[in-house]
Amino acid sequence: METIQLLPILPEIFLAIWGMLILLFATGTSAQIANRAMVMTFVGLFIALGLQWEGIGHTDTLPLLKVDTFSRFVGGIVLIGGMGLSLIARDFLTRHQYHRGEFYVLLIFCILGIRTLIIADSLLTLYVGLEMMSFCLYILAAFMRENAKSSEAGLKYFVLGSLASGVLLYGMSLLYGLTGDISYTGVAAGITSLIQAGEPLNPALIVAFVFILAGILFKLSVVPFHMWTPDVYEGAPTPVTAIMSTLPKLAAVALLMRVLLEPFATLQNVWQPTISLFAMLTMVGGSLLAIVQTNIKRLLAYSSIAQVGFLLVGIAAGTGTGFAGALFYTVTYIATLLGLFAVLLQLRKRAVDIENIGDFTGLGRTHPVLAGILLLCLFSLAGVPPLAGFFAKIYVFQAAMESGLLGLVIVGVLSSAVAVFYSLKLLKTIYFEKGEQQWDAAQPLQLRLVSITGAALTLGLFILPHPLWKLAMQAVQGWF
Repeated sequence: METIQLLPILPEIFLAIWGMLILLFATGTSAQIANRAMVMTFVGLFIALGLQWEGIGHTDTLPLLKVDTFSRFVGGIVLIGGMGLSLIARDFLTRHQYHRGEFYVLLIFCILGIRTLIIADSLLTLYVGLEMMSFCLYILAAFMRENAKSSEAGLKYFVLGSLASGVLLYGMSLLYGLTGDISYTGVAAGITSLIQAGEPLNPALIVAFVFILAGILFKLSVVPFHMWTPDVYEGAPTPVTAIMSTLPKLAAVALLMRVLLEPFATLQNVWQPTISLFAMLTMVGGSLLAIVQTNIKRLLAYSSIAQVGFLLVGIAAGTGTGFAGALFYTVTYIATLLGLFAVLLQLRKRAVDIENIGDFTGLGRTHPVLAGILLLCLFSLAGVPPLAGFFAKIYVFQAAMESGLLGLVIVGVLSSAVAVFYSLKLLKTIYFEKGEQQWDAAQPLQLRLVSITGAALTLGLFILPHPLWKLAMQAVQGWF
């Protein structure tokens, strides 16, 4: 391969080399080495973001890979989110005596897997990227290996994730057998030939589509493939929960969009009603189950399930506006969760991490700024103005209305009302219930920076949503 052909994937090459350098020079149990790994990770992601500017506005096709406006937009968001996530883990892991360089190595290679996934142009590279991301997440979930909950979370995620990967791989093998190709364009051409043959829709093709869709929807925690999410979110270390609830969600959304609009573009009359049904089930299931939760991480797990349902509304619309709305929704969701988790990681009572909702009593009186950011983020997830989540929901609902999906929009609005209810429930606990107000005072600088940045984005994307919306539209315009 000529050197010029490698320029579009220079960020991925750099991340692979940088991750190995961290593995060689910044892994170990000492605090100094772990801090070095954290700094190297942040700097490495920043450099990769700079390298990504090469070729902006062009589509570069390589063997098994395609780097276009869509992948550059999503890849840039992944790198920015990764920079924030690399800053919030140190305090938590240090207190639990697990602050090691290996954590950051796994984060780097997880991000590399995500970026491989979103530039994949064949079923082969899709699977390689997905498994690289997934294996890093399995290990991260069980990172505190002497903690029973963390070990259990890692095991559950590994077993169910392996099952979902097997289902996805079987669907891919069926698709290869039917079309004789693994590239997206080759598969799309094969499916078109099958449909134009004048025969009824091939049952094997539908089975392949269902299996592939099920494997992707598992990564998105879509109902009824959501069973693993609450237990894994609760058991995993809180910084790992923050990672799992943000970057892999964006990766799965990007993968779903590319798969639906490239290999399965001619099956829109099949996947559009299917996605609509899953969106409805996920919005209702996630919102209702969140009401009864008493653990904040389980509450956020079900809330994240509901959020996935809302962004699926945009994908179900099947239009450029809908897909751009889903991208906008995902970016605002990541910004909001970064701020929210940065607040949660600062909250402790008597050196014990806060997990139960009842433990938030008195926060509004003793730490008004943290309480304000926490509620700001929760109400943004619920779609309350003047916050970014409001416009995110408006965009996907508007696209669904234009596609005639009125019933789906009604269900979405009602589910949003339920989300407001459990946000109000937490507000009542924080400001109006009496309880112990003795909070630990430590608020590390990096956590404060990330929480304030998340809150600023949550407000800023409401005041000025157009630049992000314009970028999201440019990212998907190649398909429409």
